[in-house]
Amino acid sequence: MMTCAIIEDEIRAKEVLERYIDKVDYLNLVGYCQNGLEALDKIPKWNPDIIFLDINMPNLNGLELLQILRHRPKVIITTAYSDYALESYEFEVVDYLLKPVEFNKFMRAVNRAKDTTSNLHSGQRVSSEKTNDGPYALFKSGSKTHKVYYNDILFLEKDGNYLEIHLVDGQKILIRSNISDVMNLVPECLFQRVHKSFVVNINAVEIIEVNKLTLTNRHKIPLGASFRQALNNRIENRQQ
Repeated sequence: MMTCAIIEDEIRAKEVLERYIDKVDYLNLVGYCQNGLEALDKIPKWNPDIIFLDINMPNLNGLELLQILRHRPKVIITTAYSDYALESYEFEVVDYLLKPVEFNKFMRAVNRAKDTTSNLHSGQRVSSEKTNDGPYALFKSGSKTHKVYYNDILFLEKDGNYLEIHLVDGQKILIRSNISDVMNLVPECLFQRVHKSFVVNINAVEIIEVNKLTLTNRHKIPLGASFRQALNNRIENRQQ
């Protein structure tokens, strides 16, 4: 059983999270706060395993709350704004969910939190351990497990029943996983699918052309027509 709390000033968003939590047998909702100031007082008393945290709240916003809390539980951000994604990952958040939150993405985030709490995962595990280089994941490749920082990943490429992880230093790591499951392995706010066989770190995109991308290391990967607009929107939003 994992305990959780909701910090959310929007009643409808709070009700959605309550319905989702109620569907999961191993989640137990222990409390609800409407703002950061209230949460600052309640969270140490409740000591939840997970908090579902909105960012834009009156008096004390979500990120300000994280800066003040001395002992943070696992944090799953739930917000209508993508602007704070990179800043939030400085606090080693488990996941960053955009409203309206979909149940499958809610479950992905909860499972990540569960994995990091129990230290059990059959394949890949996202760690919440604080490091000087930011959040990372552990990827199992054969008999070896690789610690990989998200910022070191350039792109992921489908290779049959496997995924090839391409790193900034030129290293490649082959893991057994399907391309359709790739967003369970990396934060959605930092990565974008750009082709049926490629997912790219959006921070690594340097040039966007009609049918290809050039990355910061000058490597070129294909850009599918059906994915072009979504990528352009992501890049434009990050520049605003």
